[in-house]
Amino acid sequence: MDLKMDFKAAEALFKNEELNTLAATTEGAKYLRLRSLNRSKYLLDFLKKNEVDTENLKVKNQLAAAYKLDITLDDIDKFIKENYKLE
Repeated sequence: MDLKMDFKAAEALFKNEELNTLAATTEGAKYLRLRSLNRSKYLLDFLKKNEVDTENLKVKNQLAAAYKLDITLDDIDKFIKENYKLE
């Protein structure tokens, strides 16, 4: 069974370097993939693509906003492949 994990729980696991625990769940894998968009520009582009109003969104809140989206790991992977291919 894959339990839901909120952003704060995922962030705490990451900060405590419990990456195996994170990677073992879909929500944790979602957090890790979004975190891999290490440049603010990529995360901002991802949010805009998913129709998030980013005008007043602080950089420090971008990851949390992306995590709260109703998206799949495939959605994130597709975005990563499309954008890193351009570099």
